[in-house]
Amino acid sequence: MPHPPEPAVAFGRIPDLGVAAAVADDRPFLDEVLRRHGFEYSPRRDIYLLPPGTAHDAAVQTVAAATQRFQGAGLSVAADPRLVVPPASSTSHSNGPASGPSQGRPQNLQTDDAARARAATASSPHRPIAPARSFTPEAAPPSAVPQVAARRHR
Repeated sequence: MPHPPEPAVAFGRIPDLGVAAAVADDRPFLDEVLRRHGFEYSPRRDIYLLPPGTAHDAAVQTVAAATQRFQGAGLSVAADPRLVVPPASSTSHSNGPASGPSQGRPQNLQTDDAARARAATASSPHRPIAPARSFTPEAAPPSAVPQVAARRHR
């Protein structure tokens, strides 16, 4: 059974930094698309970051637009589904760190967050659906979290 291609770009949220993108290599196209969508390259961290203070809704829309551009070019993209859930903080609409559980949020918004997270993990129309593989706890420890390694050659 062939393995799905390694993502060219992976999006996620990094505590204290906000929404980030890691690229698998240093193709100029990847850099161009991310910069056109407002990401700034951090050479010290070797990742792209949205500017601090980016509103949550704007960050989600930016990731979605960049993802569409990458997928339209035939590239594979990974995104942490938790990205669509607003960070729980006093400034819940900023691209910053989360400070705790959803404080003061109505129950229906918490349900909507779960629905958005499920939608984010749904199959993309731009790539074939791989058959489901069975998961065995012995294969991966419970604390294992999939990571996309950024390999840049500069």
